[in-house]
Amino acid sequence: MHPLGAGLLPPFAVAPDGSALLLLGDVRASGPRGSFEVLKLSLEGDTILRRDVEYVPRRIGPAEREQIHQAFAEYVEDPRLPRSALDFPEAYPPVRQLVAGNDGSLWLLRELDLTGGEDRWEVEGFVRITGVPSCPLPWEPRMTILRATWEEIWGTSRDDLGVPYIHRFRVDRRCP
Repeated sequence: MHPLGAGLLPPFAVAPDGSALLLLGDVRASGPRGSFEVLKLSLEGDTILRRDVEYVPRRIGPAEREQIHQAFAEYVEDPRLPRSALDFPEAYPPVRQLVAGNDGSLWLLRELDLTGGEDRWEVEGFVRITGVPSCPLPWEPRMTILRATWEEIWGTSRDDLGVPYIHRFRVDRRCP
C-alpha cells in the first residue's frame, strides 16, 4: 500500500447504473508538460469516451516526501518505518480518484496539495471543496463524494473526533 497509489491500479469508477467503467490511463509525466487519458468503457469493452488531458506535473519536494512518510508511518503504527520503504514517483499522480456522476458527468479528484487546504475536483471546469474538516491522512480526500451531478454534490467527511458529517454543495456553473 502506498499513500500516493504508486504501483497500484489506476483510479477507476463504475457508473451508478453499472453500465460503464471509467478509468485513467496512459499517464505521461516526463518533462515540463504531462498528459493522461480518461476512458469510459462499456461492459462489453467498447470505448464510449476517450479524452486526453494535458497538465503540468507537480514535483514532490523533499519536505513533502518527509511529511507523507511521517504520516504514513503513523498510519501503519510503525515510527521506525525506513525511508526506503516508500519509493516516491518524481511527480504527484495527476488524478487521485474518479467518481461517476448520476447524470453522466465524470468527476476527477486532482493532485494532492499538502499546502492548499483544499481538494480540487474537476468536471468540465473544477469545484474546490473547502470548509470541510481535513482528514488525518493527508493523501485522503477531505470529502468522500457519494452523489454528483451537474447541479449538486453530496458527500461525507469526519471531524477530528471521528464524528461523521453529510455535506451538500450546489454547483454554480456561472462562476468564472
